[in-house]
Amino acid sequence: MSFKAILGIVGCCLFLGAASKSSAQMGGPVSVTLGQERDKYNIDGEFTSPVSPKTAWDVLTDYANLSKFVSSIHSHIRGKNGKDFLVHQVAGGGFLFITVSVEVLLEVHEKPFTSIRMKDVSGKDFKSYSGVWGIHPAPGGVHVTYKLKIERNEKTPGFINGDLLRNTTKDLLSQVRKEMERRETKKAEMNQETPVNHAIKK
Repeated sequence: MSFKAILGIVGCCLFLGAASKSSAQMGGPVSVTLGQERDKYNIDGEFTSPVSPKTAWDVLTDYANLSKFVSSIHSHIRGKNGKDFLVHQVAGGGFLFITVSVEVLLEVHEKPFTSIRMKDVSGKDFKSYSGVWGIHPAPGGVHVTYKLKIERNEKTPGFINGDLLRNTTKDLLSQVRKEMERRETKKAEMNQETPVNHAIKK
């Protein structure tokens, strides 16, 4: 079964035990650690990427197009008030004829180019669900952090456990970083295009 986006539900938001920033080298592997106490999970993830803070920000706040670069997740903006958003996200997967999904209705607060805080206000599939994305300057790019705290309730699907949360968070961060670097490369290619010189007819 594949539930790669359950975290991101995240979105961003999109599940996190602490990891050292020095352990994540530019372009190195995504780092994810998980702490668990009964039905409570704390997930910490991080990665570095050779992109500008603006590119990183644009990807993390692209709620409406999240499904285009993060698999198995659907995201829709329900409302906006200044720097605050209400975002509905559904993540799911299936095997043969069985499909299962989880959903959250996130209150999202943005601090431009610095952090994105989110909290589920629906209480549908989790007793509590809150997290934060962080963007930090790094030599040659940015250091992105992701923290999520969730607590199960009686409606939380049984397949959600520590191993799944760790793996889906790693997939989420890997796909987000890939999109950041794709957009940064596209910008660089556009900037390198040589202007067309038109001859002046006499």
